Amino acid sequence: MAIHQAKKAPVAKVLAVAQELNMQDLEAVIDDLLALRAQRSGRAMPREEVALLEKINKGIAPEKFRRFEILDAKRRNETLSSQEHAELIELTTTMEQLYAQRIKYLTKLAQLRKISLRELMAQIGLRNTQ
Repeated sequence: MAIHQAKKAPVAKVLAVAQELNMQDLEAVIDDLLALRAQRSGRAMPREEVALLEKINKGIAPEKFRRFEILDAKRRNETLSSQEHAELIELTTTMEQLYAQRIKYLTKLAQLRKISLRELMAQIGLRNTQ
């Protein structure tokens, strides 16, 4: 029984650290863990797929996303200054560009795997927002 608990200790540590991660970092760790599992099971992903997954998971810097959330809340409360409005537009444009790039990389990965974009999104745990 002590051996079983000793084996669980590293898993518990990994989960404790994972709970502290933001969503973007958590998704990147999950992708890395899946790649490690595939590698160990003899089903390693081709390097091009790994590179695409890394690009797919790249997001806006956490501090910029937090600023976006603050400004968006101010917009909804109608307390946004004109300078903040310009900043919000700039951040929104940056995020839209990142999402467009993400769709491009997702499409390329779906083509590599010879599946639909919808199937790929289900495989990697992205939900359809429609």
